[in-house]
Amino acid sequence: MRTAGIFIAIILWIAQPASAQDQHTLTFAGEKITINCSARDPMGFCKTIAIVSSTPLLVYFMKNDKTEASIMGNNVNIYYKKNEQGNDVSDIVIDGKNWWSARCLYYVTTWTNANSVVYNGNRLELISTLHFEQTGFPFSISKIAKTESF
Repeated sequence: MRTAGIFIAIILWIAQPASAQDQHTLTFAGEKITINCSARDPMGFCKTIAIVSSTPLLVYFMKNDKTEASIMGNNVNIYYKKNEQGNDVSDIVIDGKNWWSARCLYYVTTWTNANSVVYNGNRLELISTLHFEQTGFPFSISKIAKTESF
């Protein structure tokens, strides 16, 4: 009996979806962003996100008091959960500062003057903005537009 239980546990472990935890790596202009995603829901939305970036990221979200915040940082952790009232909220930690029970994550983004981004080994041309829906949350990289001086 015990052998059968171990065998079933091994089969269930092997049968876990490949997207249960995944890592995304982006490099551009000497910068690197590593995104670890785990606990995806059936729709592909990531419930636990850990980002380490060599370039500052902008995290734009609605705080618990329903005001909006745009915070810059290099280390971002986002944990989705249900609060005491049963509402979906997220605990957002940016460079060690906690933003508990944020109401909504609008997006995480950064800017560069690079012409391309390497995403998981694939080179993508960067003309204006690249959106990375496959990360499981709203993440993008935008090209800094050159302005004319008059």
